[in-house]
Amino acid sequence: MKTPSRLLIACALPLALSLCFAVSAASAPTDAADSAQTKALYQQGHEAIGEGDWSEADQRFAELERRLHGGAGADAALYWRAYALAQAGRAAQSQELVKRLRSEHPNSRWIAEAERLQRRPAAAAATGGESDQDRLETLLGQPADKSLPQLAQLLRDAKTPQAKRRVLFVLSQIDDPRAMAQIAAAAEGGDPALSAQAVHLLGVSGAETLLRQIYSKTGDAKLKQRALQALGVAGATDALADAARNSSDTQLRHGAVQGLGVSGGVDALTQIAAGDADLSTRREAIKALGVAGGQKQLLELYPKLSAVPELRAEALSALRVAGGDQGLLTLYKNAKTPEEKQALLRTLKGTEN
Repeated sequence: MKTPSRLLIACALPLALSLCFAVSAASAPTDAADSAQTKALYQQGHEAIGEGDWSEADQRFAELERRLHGGAGADAALYWRAYALAQAGRAAQSQELVKRLRSEHPNSRWIAEAERLQRRPAAAAATGGESDQDRLETLLGQPADKSLPQLAQLLRDAKTPQAKRRVLFVLSQIDDPRAMAQIAAAAEGGDPALSAQAVHLLGVSGAETLLRQIYSKTGDAKLKQRALQALGVAGATDALADAARNSSDTQLRHGAVQGLGVSGGVDALTQIAAGDADLSTRREAIKALGVAGGQKQLLELYPKLSAVPELRAEALSALRVAGGDQGLLTLYKNAKTPEEKQALLRTLKGTEN
């Protein structure tokens, strides 16, 4: 099952591409949903939408709106009520709720979605059927055995990059290995932009095995780098550490080290920074320790780098990135030479700026 954190990451990133229609808990009005009851109502409403139970969805969101008393999140509840009623064929009631949304929440981001919602029936009538976006919404709530073949067909038929990216996003929300396999196939296809999207979605979904396969199989250096970045998002520290230590390509070693910074692999980074790797890879590992928040590891590493001034200076910069101001002050107080004190003072002044 996909974790809420993965869904949140996926919806927060630009890759969502206006997919506000996606019915996931990531869209919940978290500022207002401080109580378990409001969170439960929001989730129950979306579960009803996923099951096509429009009446139940309307009831859940109506109760949620009542509990929020017009505060933060009430606009989302109004929108989803309007959505459920529109799907149930109750267009007049849906339009009344959209009017309320405009009147009571004039600055709401949901107004644009509501206007698209009102345009859909006309668009469907003009084309003789559902739009692709409507089909995607419907497929989100269907069993994988039914939705996956249709999504695969939509991906093949999509005429624009935006349409293809939308299908990939929907596939990434389906908890089924076959959906991940379709995304992996897109990652290895010939479209660089679609490949980048697919690889990132695999990382967000935690598909470490597929990403490792892509990394090992492809001869495309850019795709290898993307796979390393996605492995970082997936938290695959073992795979990244292996690539950082064993790749014969300097750029790939650096990419793996940067991925370790994203994944928080401070132990592997410390070993690389203090080990016998080439100087540039050790420098990248020290930088990545700053990204990973490895203050403790950097403070322990700093005195061991006295014979390599370049790396020692990098460790100070990384400490600044990691927010280790107090550690820098301690190092300044314990500095043994004027030159070391000067270097630490410059770093501290940089922190203040």
